[in-house]
Amino acid sequence: MSQLSKTEQVLKEMSQYNLEILALSKVRRPGSGIEKLPSGHSIIFFGPGSRRQHGVALMMTRKTNLSFLKRQPVSSRILTARFSRQHAKLSVVVCYTPTCEASDDVKEEFYGTLQ
Repeated sequence: MSQLSKTEQVLKEMSQYNLEILALSKVRRPGSGIEKLPSGHSIIFFGPGSRRQHGVALMMTRKTNLSFLKRQPVSSRILTARFSRQHAKLSVVVCYTPTCEASDDVKEEFYGTLQ
C-alpha cells in the first residue's frame, strides 16, 4: 500500500471538509512563489532563503484561485493574501507563531512584525 504525499494528504482533507482556502504553517519550503498543482489547486508559499525552517503557505482550490488578487510575504512566519469575493474583498493572514521554547528576541520580533 503506498503512502500519500503530504500535499496529497492536505488535498484529501480539504476535499473532505469542503475547504476553499487552507492556511499552512511550518511548511519548510525555501523561497517564495505560487505553485499550480495537477489537481487545479494552488499553493502560495513563503519561507526563508535557502534554510528549510519555518515557512507559511496558503492552499486554495481552482475556484478560489480565480478570485486571488495579490500576496504579500511579510516574513518567513507571516504571509497575507487578498481575494475578491462576491460582495467584498477578503484578506487572509497566515502566521506561524514561535513556540514557547523560542528566545524572547524571536518572539518580540514576531509580534512586532505582526502588529
